[in-house]
Amino acid sequence: MYSKILTVGIVCFLFAGCSRIFRSDFDPADLREIEAQIKTVDCDNYDRPAEVKKLFLASGAGERDISIEKFDEGQNILVRLKGKSEETVVLGAHFDKTNSGCGAIDNWTGIVILANLYRELRAKENQKSYIFAAFDKEEKGLKGSKAMAGRIPAGELSNYCAMVNFDSFGFANTWALEDISDKKLIDLAASVAKKRNAGFLLKDFRGATSDSKSFREIKIPSITLSGLGDNWRKYLHKSEDKVENINFAKVFENFKFAGQFVAAIDPMPCAAFR
Repeated sequence: MYSKILTVGIVCFLFAGCSRIFRSDFDPADLREIEAQIKTVDCDNYDRPAEVKKLFLASGAGERDISIEKFDEGQNILVRLKGKSEETVVLGAHFDKTNSGCGAIDNWTGIVILANLYRELRAKENQKSYIFAAFDKEEKGLKGSKAMAGRIPAGELSNYCAMVNFDSFGFANTWALEDISDKKLIDLAASVAKKRNAGFLLKDFRGATSDSKSFREIKIPSITLSGLGDNWRKYLHKSEDKVENINFAKVFENFKFAGQFVAAIDPMPCAAFR
């Protein structure tokens, strides 16, 4: 998560229920797989693109499904999944890290969620087409997502229904970064949380931003989801951003929420989010 200022302000909308997830969500094998994938994190930015590609290949993508989108200072990794329609949803997470820490929390957790969403969606018949975007250089000012957004032809923008961004998980129930999230997607996420018997928060970390902003700027409805706790300043962009500090069961909960949220988006028309 890219941040210039570390002052925090929080606006909370809590929906009924406690933080327990439905027991039907729990699969020990899936949890162990997510834990193992998080532990593959490479602490060197240079090697991370190759590790992202490996993760998608292990999730069922073929070499021809994966493309590299280069820009001046880096490269995005895109994986496409065709649905029944041309209406498109972008699911994204950044893979780069700052110079401090291993970048396990920020944002290998988001990359693992992204790859597992691909694994789940490729096994289904989807109404929407999906682009799974692993962004480079988010920590340098959202450069990867800006490059991707800037290459979408103006005549095709109406086909892009939504962009869902995943940034930093493993501490708390899923919440949305309010300043860079659209209300209709926030409302849908809140309804998913309510069905899960979980609370849903909006947070405003003043000065913080993430890759959904790049798509909002070209009028694609967007939302950033996170699972950081209120003690996030202890970990992000610091040496404590490492695997040992991640609650793997919480990342699994965050992933299950993400899957239900995307499933709720899939049958809805693009116009529903504008």
